Amino acid sequence: MIQDIENKKINMVIVKDLSRFGRLSSQISYYLEEYFTLKGVRFIAVNDDIDTGNAETSEEMTQFKAFFNEWFLRDTSKKIRNGKRTRAKEGKVMTTYPTYRLQERPIR
Repeated sequence: MIQDIENKKINMVIVKDLSRFGRLSSQISYYLEEYFTLKGVRFIAVNDDIDTGNAETSEEMTQFKAFFNEWFLRDTSKKIRNGKRTRAKEGKVMTTYPTYRLQERPIR
């Protein structure tokens, strides 16, 4: 996509929401505030109601949403790691499918 922007093949980027564009708020800010502006590219995030071609789009709200998306990703990752650590300490199976199954056989 960046190569197409450089070659002036793209003048608009449309995404479902800001989290689909990127996760790091600093990177999102760079592209929206500097790179796209410099290259004349309009950015639209449909579900977040962000449109750089519309003067009513709040830059502060965009930065807040980008920060929240980044925080949510890190928080979820931390919770998953803690959950896996807890399962391992409890001796529970850590894989999707156990490598073998114990078959219970009646004692004779």
